[in-house]
Amino acid sequence: NENAIADAYEALCRSNYQPLVADCAQIKKDLRLNDWGMFTLIRQISDAYCSTTDESIVMQQFLLNEMGYKARMARKATGNKMMLFVATDCNIYAHPYITLEGRNYYNMSGDNTQCQFYMCPKDSPKAKNLVGMRLNAAPNFSGTVATATRQARGSAAKVTVEVPKALADFYKSYPQCDYSVYFNATVNSAVESRLISSLSPLIQGKSEADAANILINFVQTAFQYQTDDEQFGYEKPFFVEELFYYPYSDCEDRSMLFSYLVRKLLGLDVVLLDYPNHIATAVRFKGNVSGDYVMVNGQKYTVCDPTYIGASIGMTMPKFKTVAAKVLRY
Repeated sequence: NENAIADAYEALCRSNYQPLVADCAQIKKDLRLNDWGMFTLIRQISDAYCSTTDESIVMQQFLLNEMGYKARMARKATGNKMMLFVATDCNIYAHPYITLEGRNYYNMSGDNTQCQFYMCPKDSPKAKNLVGMRLNAAPNFSGTVATATRQARGSAAKVTVEVPKALADFYKSYPQCDYSVYFNATVNSAVESRLISSLSPLIQGKSEADAANILINFVQTAFQYQTDDEQFGYEKPFFVEELFYYPYSDCEDRSMLFSYLVRKLLGLDVVLLDYPNHIATAVRFKGNVSGDYVMVNGQKYTVCDPTYIGASIGMTMPKFKTVAAKVLRY
């Protein structure tokens, strides 16, 4: 009940919690965690300290608030169960939310059923920041790695990378976010180094079109296709590293990898094309490239579909030839 929750929160306020907050800040720095990483760390710490999930949620809100994040706990109207709502800097999908003062607070307690609840009407005075989902630096996780080799069909394009298992576990904890989060994420330095060093010699001295065709063939044929629902039972967009960790990938995953390779290896601008139940890419080549294209702010972007196996750049899947795609530019 509310009185017991208030008593617990006041007990935390009276405790010598500053060393714990300082430790969290140091771990965040050492592991290069973003805000979602910080939230995950605080949840694990609170679960370790507390004997019940309800107590853990009270501690989570307390620590998140003390570290400046907007988080509010709530109590379900039935069942005496606590929930934790967190305000993020982008849309989160498949999580219920409430909009307060123009901000979406998402239920991060694992229970996604619709319900009535009672919530504290105010943020803590210290809670000024949204939980950032973007990855401006790749987390610095050590430990065991998973080694994977991907070989393109009919090409010398072959890449072997080592993905830290802890990084894959961290990415699996990620809720489904805006595509911008995956599109702009910094890639693990070891994975990036292997990718660039393996593919760069193959496109050296090639024209933009020839180089792009080598890259799109690699993404089309070096990976096995399966929908997220078939592989996971839910929607799971991939960060670049995850295409090498899991056995299968789908259209948005391949579009993220292809757009990353084009930007890194060719230095060209890329947009995503959002069709009904399908994601592709389009590239703004500097030279004249033939094929299907879209105009974005007066600039020509040539369609490149990393899931349309066997298709060269400039080729749109037949069923999308007459379908208008929503252009996602990040």
